Amino acid sequence: MGFFALMGTLELWMIVPLASRMTPFMRNLSMAETIGSVYGQTPRIITALSSIAASIATISIQISVISLTIGMCASSVNPKLLTIIATLILIFYSAFGGIRAVTYTDVLQFLTFTIVIPILAWFIFQKIDKPVVDIIPFL
Repeated sequence: MGFFALMGTLELWMIVPLASRMTPFMRNLSMAETIGSVYGQTPRIITALSSIAASIATISIQISVISLTIGMCASSVNPKLLTIIATLILIFYSAFGGIRAVTYTDVLQFLTFTIVIPILAWFIFQKIDKPVVDIIPFL
């Protein structure tokens, strides 16, 4: 246990010196822009193309997983059609509010945890007719 706790602090010892040197790069929007400001145009282009290739690989894996998942549910459908459907689902989700849906979900969860759950707990405590001091050791 002590070894793992030590290893958890080791990463902080490595990141803190690096983070203190990041101030000149805080206005950059991408890693390619940061590398371009230090090393020039050619490494910037190489970094941008590498990032694009990594993104294409990630998206193709997502499409493959989506089409395999849909294929498990609808085995009688053509696999090429499933891939097209999976690609369209991913494009429409991204284009029409994927991050907006995540944001709405986070706001809804925040409201649930800060308002709804405490109100329900209060109603439960009212119905039990026992003092909270007697209930807390039970919980």
